[in-house]
Parts: sequence; structure tokens; C-alpha cells
Amino acid sequence: MCTDRQDVSGNAGLWDQVLAMEWVKKYIHIFGGNPNDLTVFGQSGGSESISAHILSNVSNGYFSKAILESASCLSNVQMRSRSYATRVAHRFASFMNCEPTHDYIQCLQNKSVVELIIGQSAGILWNVNTPDAAPRALTAFFPFYLCFGNEIIPKNPNQLLQTGNFRRDLRVLLGHQTIEGAFLGMVIDIVYALFGRYNPSVPFVYVERQQVFKNIQNILTNKTFNSIAAQEYTQTFAPVYNALDTSRLRRAGMHAIGDYGLTCGTYYLSYANSQSPCYGSVWCNGPTHWDEIPLVFGFPYFQS
Repeated sequence: MCTDRQDVSGNAGLWDQVLAMEWVKKYIHIFGGNPNDLTVFGQSGGSESISAHILSNVSNGYFSKAILESASCLSNVQMRSRSYATRVAHRFASFMNCEPTHDYIQCLQNKSVVELIIGQSAGILWNVNTPDAAPRALTAFFPFYLCFGNEIIPKNPNQLLQTGNFRRDLRVLLGHQTIEGAFLGMVIDIVYALFGRYNPSVPFVYVERQQVFKNIQNILTNKTFNSIAAQEYTQTFAPVYNALDTSRLRRAGMHAIGDYGLTCGTYYLSYANSQSPCYGSVWCNGPTHWDEIPLVFGFPYFQS
């Protein structure tokens, strides 16, 4: 959780990772490693963290190479301003019956783990910029954000990237899956009760262009941009014979979800395109979020 208080300034996970990298750099020589040639690797949330460390002058001196799979901190799904994150913290505190104008941190610390987990699952699934907004299903995965405006990430990551105010000699390998949104689509499907519309295991669901258009609108939090984006993803389905092409419509919705949540930030860093497609479903063709992980660690070659 990120707040405007110095003792809870956010990014605790990043600081834990800094401590781990510091330990590895200090002691790796004992295991035969080179402290000046360390590689950090992350996938999904780990990839978001690695991208943040690349842009942070606090931590990017601990490694010389980085591997990022399927995400970066350049999306506002993963990274928010400290002021925005503080509003989330206040909303969460109110939901947990901790008055934000008093010592709500102490109040939250007195809650049980079970109470906190239930609270974060039920209490902040909305866009705090508009109190009466509909739930945003992606925040079920990201109830609290990485935040900028503190020591480890002083500015908006997009600004840091544009100004080049970070270590420039790092060697980086990064990429994303063909259809990242197939994984997130299942979350959306469950939260919004869409009856399998974006679930790859469901072979056929009747769906119309206007339904997908509104789904994309509801997922994107930017009110001035969401209609334009929904139009771009669904405009090719305007003719009657295309408007009922359920497989392509479902893929369009999944691509919108995946682009917003995962792909765009990674794509912004570098263009990537897989030359080895795999097919898990007749209509949902291509690997999705996390599909590469077993292969990264040797499956099917290592059986134990």
C-alpha cells in the first residue's frame, strides 16, 4: 500500500527485491558467480518490478542484464501516482472502518490477515477518480499499485523513459505473448458474469459487436479514451456479416483487455513478435499470459 506518509511510502516489494539483489551481489562470488555480471528475470508482476528497477537509480546498479516477460510498469494498471494510491488507501481504510483522517495505518495493522484479504477483495474494486464508477475487474488482481513519487521511483516511469534519466548500458531481453488477454479475459468473465464470453475453454458463445464494445468501455478507466478505443477494436465488425463473427469478436475483446493490462507497456519498450505460435483453442489461437513459464524452466525436457 502506498500513502502520503513517510513510514508507508509504498513499493515495499521493490525494496525487498533491492535487499535481495544487494545480498546476491555481495555474496555471489562464494558460489562461483560474477558480482559484476548479474541478470534479473521476471514474468508478469515480476516483469513489472524488473522494469521499475531498470528505471530506478536506487537499484539498477545491482545488475547488468534483465529479462522481462509479459509486463512493464509503464501501464497505469501496474503503476500509479502516489496521490492516486493514497486515495485508494483512504478508500480502503474507510471500508475497513479505519478513519482516514486519524491514524488509519495503526488501525489497519490491528486487523487480522483474513480481514485485510477480504477487505481488499471486496472494498476497492472501483476507480477512485469517480466514486460511483462501476467495478473495474482488473483491480481484483491489482488492489494496490506500485507508485511513483517516492525515493525508489521519483517520477512517472514514462517521463523517466523519455528523459533517459536512468542507467543506459543495461542489456535487456523483453517480450509478450500473442494473446495476453486470454488469461485476463477469464478474470473479466468471472467478475462481470459474462457466461464464458472471454473464456478460452468455452468453444462457442453468442456475442454481438455492441456487447464487446461496451465491455471494452467498462474495462478502460479513461472516460475520454475508452469509447475511442472500443471503436478501434470493434469497427471492423460493423457490417452485418462481420458483426456476428463471434470468434473474431471475442478475440477483439481479449486483445483489448490484454493490451491495456499487459502488452502496451511492454510494446512501448520494444517491438516483439513470436515466430512460434501455438494453438490452445479453435477461436483463441496463440499462447496467453504465463504459458511460457514451464518452458523457461525446462519442461518437458526436465522431468524431475
